[in-house]
Amino acid sequence: MDLLRVLHTHDPYTAGHSVRASGYAAAIARALGCDARLVSRVRKAGLVHDIGKIGVPRTVLGKPVDLDAREHHLMRLHPVLGASILSRIPGLEEFVPIVLDHHERWDGGGYPRGVAGEDITLEARILFVADSFDAMTTRRPYGGVLSKGDAAAEISRCAGLQFDPRVVAAAVGVLAPDASRGA
Repeated sequence: MDLLRVLHTHDPYTAGHSVRASGYAAAIARALGCDARLVSRVRKAGLVHDIGKIGVPRTVLGKPVDLDAREHHLMRLHPVLGASILSRIPGLEEFVPIVLDHHERWDGGGYPRGVAGEDITLEARILFVADSFDAMTTRRPYGGVLSKGDAAAEISRCAGLQFDPRVVAAAVGVLAPDASRGA
């Protein structure tokens, strides 16, 4: 898709991140027992979930230190920008709610809408865990890298707050199986 090539040129990290998050999301959906249609939808949504970063300046995306308030605001706009972009592309409209809500928290403290729990689509809840897991386990300009076990432990710690507990249970089992056995 040409749109993804544009994003990957704008933010090279996102290319690999989107592919990894997409694969993680599909694996989590399968572990939850979701039907093939939902697994496919969440996998495809994972590929485009950060498309709104096209509208975020490169200087913000690659900043190696903490973002200031204005930069943080710009980053938090990427789900809205992504949903807006996808809503205008025939055939991609079904991904709009997933992309819009992929940073919504189980406890309602997320963005951009501040919705909580079951008001967030299951696909977005799955993608949020997959996206977060990949962010924790890969090198970015502004953060360190956790092992898969440490990332799974952090996601587990945030179950019921940031993440859907049912999605977390499935995710830990497929993303860091040793962590789910207490190893």
